[in-house]
Amino acid sequence: MNTSSFPMSSYLKRIGLQQQPPTNLAGLKDLVQAHSFSIAFENLDVLADIPILYSLDQVIEKILNQGRGGYCFEVNGLLSGALDSLGFKYRKLMARVSYGRPTPGPKTHLVFAVDCDNEEWFVDVGFGGPGLTEPALFRPGLEFTQNGATYRFVEEPHNNMHLQRKIAGKWEGLYIISQEPILPIDIEVANHFVSTWGRSPFRSIFMCLLPTREGLVTLQGTDLIHLNEELVPTQRTPLRNADDLKNTMKTIFKIDVPTPISELAWNKVNR
Repeated sequence: MNTSSFPMSSYLKRIGLQQQPPTNLAGLKDLVQAHSFSIAFENLDVLADIPILYSLDQVIEKILNQGRGGYCFEVNGLLSGALDSLGFKYRKLMARVSYGRPTPGPKTHLVFAVDCDNEEWFVDVGFGGPGLTEPALFRPGLEFTQNGATYRFVEEPHNNMHLQRKIAGKWEGLYIISQEPILPIDIEVANHFVSTWGRSPFRSIFMCLLPTREGLVTLQGTDLIHLNEELVPTQRTPLRNADDLKNTMKTIFKIDVPTPISELAWNKVNR
């Protein structure tokens, strides 16, 4: 897609911005924050055995025209189109998820390093865990706070950077970012792997999350969980059936899931 044809007005409406942000750090921060709090991470298509098509045209159709969310290659892919259209320069990088794992996984997470105001800023709106909600200066050793949570980047061997978050007073790894340049085939292979491999968690459990100003909201099993900024549950609501799932996606996660998809996803998780 030619970046001049990116539907900026539809995108800004979806993320709740009244006007196009400037191509500077303040504009990047406004863009990333608005996107983070507006477009949910969700894997219902994977659960429903629907192929994940992540070209810009396809994610525009799914997220903007159909009112859906998506996982990293989709929601970060949409952000990539906005960054291109606004004239930001950036690198695409791949990361290994470490959060909730005994050892880091394969390179299956897409993130960005954006050149802005003579610095490089790390950006990610597509992590299905307790991640960032605005740009972060891409340097090791600096602690920083976003939305009530404290983070840092730690240098790892081979020029990697580990994004960590302080949880319950301890530093927990989120993912390890490789600074090796990537090719389109790397994204194609990673997308195919996480959406089709039989042991991929994307194919067996709900992975739905949306940051809030108070923390985040997510699905754990078939329960809707509200978490505060310390990731402590403050509210738990069991979902009873596919209708509950569909309604929760609409009212809480701000996405429109067709009934057949919600039914297929519900049945897959509860089989």
